[in-house]
Amino acid sequence: MPKDNVTLPMQVPNTKQLITTTTVDYRTAQKAVLFNSSGEITASVSLPFFPNLFGPLVPDWFYSKAPTVSLDGQIAAIGRTRVAWVLVDTDRDWGSEIDILNLDPLHLITTLKTGQRGIQAVAVDHRNHTIRLVGFWRNQWHDLSWDESHPGKWESSKIQ
Repeated sequence: MPKDNVTLPMQVPNTKQLITTTTVDYRTAQKAVLFNSSGEITASVSLPFFPNLFGPLVPDWFYSKAPTVSLDGQIAAIGRTRVAWVLVDTDRDWGSEIDILNLDPLHLITTLKTGQRGIQAVAVDHRNHTIRLVGFWRNQWHDLSWDESHPGKWESSKIQ
């Protein structure tokens, strides 16, 4: 079971900051962290997770992808897959999600649950008060948009 799980830091465009995710404890709690070129943390936010009700019998953790940052430097997307180790000595996929963050100030906007089988690719774009997310999960490409003016459901159109 991973102890110190940190993703590859990504540059935030038009700033001297980097963003990464890090494990808060030895289990599932994670934070998204902004830090400057001196390595000083400038902001952090806890990423959502449901507590493991099975406790030490079924240890679990998140595998996170490196954050993807929009070209305007305002939005980040982090793909995460929750994995558990069960008593029969096999790992189990407990589902994946993509956390969408506003970077200034750093806070969670929404979480998109993508189901099991992991997330293979994620890209995020931000313009005209719309967040566009393109990604590959569940063996197909997805093209989704989120209207910041009227937040609610993701609008979807399948990429051919």
